[in-house]
Amino acid sequence: MVKSLAITRPIAREKQQVQTGKPLTKWSIFLINKKKKVQTNMTVHAMVESIVGCKWSLTVLSLIRQGINRPGAMQREVDGLTTKVLNERLVKLTRFGILHKQIYPESPPRVEYQFTEFGQHFLQIIDSIEKVQAELTSQ
Repeated sequence: MVKSLAITRPIAREKQQVQTGKPLTKWSIFLINKKKKVQTNMTVHAMVESIVGCKWSLTVLSLIRQGINRPGAMQREVDGLTTKVLNERLVKLTRFGILHKQIYPESPPRVEYQFTEFGQHFLQIIDSIEKVQAELTSQ
């Protein structure tokens, strides 16, 4: 009995595609990138669209820029920011390569987020957007 590609595990599917020589599908590329936890095939345009289009991503970036880099402190700082949404935003920003997650081997574990080198460059885009907004509101 031959298993369908749709129900095999991502690792098995990746090996199977390499062995058969078939081209990777969009879905398998997505799964491979998800496994890597960094989306390297996403354009900066798509990243900006995803982050600016999100209600909380810019807030999270702003908090980390202010030095509030622990998730619990971020949640206490902003009313209405739930744990679920905060974790989703942090995972997305980490997957984009904008943030780096530092886990300290302590009890209880401590997690901090810092900007990567790419994240520092990405902040220049956010600064430009804020500059345009400031110009519009001053008119």
